[in-house]
Amino acid sequence: DWSSDVCSSDLVREAERAGGEVARAYCLLVVDGAHAYSHFPFKLTDFDADFYLILAGDHLYRMNYAELVAAHRTSGADITIAAQPVAPDTATQMGIFCFDTSGNIVAFEEKPNAERLRAIGRSIPPKATFASHSDDQPFMASMGIYVFSRRVMLDLLETQPGHDFGRELIPAALEHYRVKPYLYRDRKSTRLNSS
Repeated sequence: DWSSDVCSSDLVREAERAGGEVARAYCLLVVDGAHAYSHFPFKLTDFDADFYLILAGDHLYRMNYAELVAAHRTSGADITIAAQPVAPDTATQMGIFCFDTSGNIVAFEEKPNAERLRAIGRSIPPKATFASHSDDQPFMASMGIYVFSRRVMLDLLETQPGHDFGRELIPAALEHYRVKPYLYRDRKSTRLNSS
């Protein structure tokens, strides 16, 4: 079940009504790219959830969260991160992925500068079979929306010293867990800029 104390936005309540896979996930809103797990008025272990759906509090997208959770389950990933193609000028403001040819996320850089983007070149390697992107949008960026399998989420929160997803948890997870993208391409999405 969802906690109305934590998931209070209209979009999250809409996802709750959708039921299905999302109903078996638990949601946390993340503000400014980090969470304060130690300050939550509850423990994640208090909830019998198979997955945890993490939504960034500084931007919202119109996304079917049930499809995201179903893709996570189907892929067998430990962590699934929603990603979208972006142009180089936008990529400097976002976390950027690099993939192997089978679609696993193998690197993640938070807000790389233009020089670093030129060195990266593109997120998806030339011989990849899972997806491609256009020359005008050569990078795949994190949307700040994550699905964690229960065991992995609890392990990361207990073993990692930091709690910033983009700068600490995701890079640390790449060394030990199977991290997959959920490639989101809906042009009707809305990103609300944080100040």
